[in-house]
Amino acid sequence: MPANRRLTHAARVLRIREMLDAQSSVTISELMQTFNISRRTVYNDLHALEDAGVPIYSEPGDTGEACWKLFPTAKRTTLTLTVGQILSLSLARHVLSFLEGTDLHGELTTVIGRMGQGLSPRSRAYLHGLQRKMSVVHSGAKSYAGKVDVLNDLLTGLLYEELVEVWYRPVGKKLRKHVVEPYSLLVYAESLYLMCHSRTRGEHRIFAVDRIARSSWLKGQHFVYPEDYHPEQFTDGSFGITGGDPAPVELRFDAEQAPYIKERTWHPSQTFGKTKDDRLRMRLEVSSTPELLLWLVGRAEGMEVVGPPELRGKVHDILQRATARHES
Repeated sequence: MPANRRLTHAARVLRIREMLDAQSSVTISELMQTFNISRRTVYNDLHALEDAGVPIYSEPGDTGEACWKLFPTAKRTTLTLTVGQILSLSLARHVLSFLEGTDLHGELTTVIGRMGQGLSPRSRAYLHGLQRKMSVVHSGAKSYAGKVDVLNDLLTGLLYEELVEVWYRPVGKKLRKHVVEPYSLLVYAESLYLMCHSRTRGEHRIFAVDRIARSSWLKGQHFVYPEDYHPEQFTDGSFGITGGDPAPVELRFDAEQAPYIKERTWHPSQTFGKTKDDRLRMRLEVSSTPELLLWLVGRAEGMEVVGPPELRGKVHDILQRATARHES
């Protein structure tokens, strides 16, 4: 582990579990030195493992210092991946490279490095060359290097199903405090979002993680994770992540645009057909959200909104204002 990378509580607990799997025992002083943390923090981490149901115990060692051990029946076997599986993980790391500087990205890098140690020298050489053979072109990605502590609190709350306080600043509005039940982290358009239930507002919310100014994990304050919850509940009917009541939408695309539209899944409800004038007809069941408007305006040349009239009018107004702005 690089000396300059500070692990979050959740990542540290998982790493301690790995050490207990791989070694016969660990000591408090060993953990303090390995992770550069205090004795009190080590005990907190060990108690977190016990709270999660991991069967650990301590007994006096040869030097008199207590040794912490994992019951033999709970030890995990070593996992070895194939070259193809490590390639898949490497691609995932590239896709998530906008999270560089966070533990989510750093732990994935650590896993790939550890798995690569079990490969032959030739396979390791192939793996090393992937930095040039795989690449991702980012489009407006956000940076989360300054949100390490926020992500730590959110991931810990998600892991242990405990409440988190977040101070959230919506665009153009004041900072507001929410006590939330964290349900899911969502990756959308190279950005992270928290799906949660705000106890403060009494409603489900989606928070952009980069707009959370600060946070605090409320240790020991558990909530009941809903058995019938699925992340799709937040985004059903939306063209992106902004909710709303879905309605039938019909679009028509000129022949030049048709192949590019048909080759992608833009929304689960999409269906295609042909019009009498040989244009592509696309039908959706979505809400008229800002994401949908942005997508439509970006394809305005060669595209027509047939309905609903309200959506057609919104696109018309946006294009009219843009035309007036560029006339000179």
